[in-house]
Amino acid sequence: MRVLRTIFASLLFIASPVFSQTNLTFLVKDKSTNQPVTFCAVIVQGLKANSQSNDFGIVKINVEQNDTLIIYQLGYQRLKLPVAEIAASNYTVYLTPKNVLLDEVKVVYKRVDTFMAKNNTTFLDFEFYNDDILAMTNKGGKKNTLVLLDINGNQIAEKKLTVESEDLFRDCFGNIHILTTDSVYQVYYNYKELVIFPAYHINSYTSLLKPCECHHGPKLIFRLTSYKSLKNNYVMFDSRNSDRTDIACVADSVAIKGFNLDFDIKYFLAARRRGQGYLTSVDEITKHIDQLREEIDLPFEYQNLLRPVRSEMLKADSSFILMDYTNKAVHHFNLRGKKSGEFKMPEIQGWSEKLYADSDTRKFYFVSPQQGKLKIILYDPKTNKLTHSTEITGFSYIPHFVFHDGELFFLYRSTSNGFARKIMRYKLNWSKM
Repeated sequence: MRVLRTIFASLLFIASPVFSQTNLTFLVKDKSTNQPVTFCAVIVQGLKANSQSNDFGIVKINVEQNDTLIIYQLGYQRLKLPVAEIAASNYTVYLTPKNVLLDEVKVVYKRVDTFMAKNNTTFLDFEFYNDDILAMTNKGGKKNTLVLLDINGNQIAEKKLTVESEDLFRDCFGNIHILTTDSVYQVYYNYKELVIFPAYHINSYTSLLKPCECHHGPKLIFRLTSYKSLKNNYVMFDSRNSDRTDIACVADSVAIKGFNLDFDIKYFLAARRRGQGYLTSVDEITKHIDQLREEIDLPFEYQNLLRPVRSEMLKADSSFILMDYTNKAVHHFNLRGKKSGEFKMPEIQGWSEKLYADSDTRKFYFVSPQQGKLKIILYDPKTNKLTHSTEITGFSYIPHFVFHDGELFFLYRSTSNGFARKIMRYKLNWSKM
């Protein structure tokens, strides 16, 4: 419990630096349904101050009279609103939902744009920052530059880096970080300039940020790997009451059975006879044998034989879904962490063992990289069916891609500009399966 409390406190500190003057309380609602919008981000423009709406859509934030707020939630149009207008609207603001429809048409590929196509900028990595794009770029020189672009590739802001890095990382809160060999730096945009927070050690990234897979408000879900990476344990941690709930365990039972046979009680007794420890009774060794197996320093050759169990947890509307790739199963959980359903995973030829999400449209995709093309299959987790497909052809090397608002954004090595890597934006048109 203490470990998970420390993890959440660390993540919260990284995600939410808040300070200012006068308290403002207001309600955020969906303009089309008049229902509260929960856990939306609220930022004071030009400052590091931020907050979010609670379970009932209520926001409490410290502001000054002349401040302007940026209010954002996935699936909604971003709202920029002066504090004075919030008071004039009876302390209720409305977010407009995005309406992204899936076209059931013959597959047609339409390239929308190549970002910064005519200059020498090389894109090394990128992630979406709300509805904008935060990119790691090189414009010549030893140090790279962070560039913030709008959805059409127009530059909003940039910041020259003082550290050497080519990689960005998005944590389970959606915050973006710069990774170096020994440190991690969170990037923050206050809607006036890009801000880089002080560094924290790479060990914090490895132990705190990577295990956090998804969240819903104050509830975080961590994947804790154990038993020589043959088990993935999923744990929900609720910050409001420090409760820990063990949700599920995904295990490779076949590999575990073989591992246990190789390192049974005879192995430990033989090691004891060779003077390699385990100086206790047979009953004690048997009682703690799983822990002892976990602590064994395995030879490199044997480690290579143990393929880690493969699974991931994602948030899907009002539920969590656990994709168990090792056992070919899909498990559904409600937002309290209780299991609500189980499916057999659909068969897909050549797909990668990862489910990609477009949080704005609440769509999920399996991707199959093939020679000269990228095949994409739309997956509906509610029905556990593959519903639509499309292909991107003519691109032999796509090192990174992101789905956003019904479109595909990806890095591509452009032959027309000295093989510099560019961001390309494609509108996806689908065929029904």
